[in-house]
Amino acid sequence: MELVESVKKVFRSSTDTSSNKYLMVPIFIFFSLLILAMIRSPIIISQSGIG
Repeated sequence: MELVESVKKVFRSSTDTSSNKYLMVPIFIFFSLLILAMIRSPIIISQSGIG
């Protein structure tokens, strides 16, 4: 029975890593676009604020 429990834990952790992959894609796109905007317009944060 211990073997079955350990196999179940492995399968649970593998599904968790695949869901983390789908979450990392939009986060990566967001930060890459943010960095691209900062490179193209160096004055994003001015004295009057953001913009």
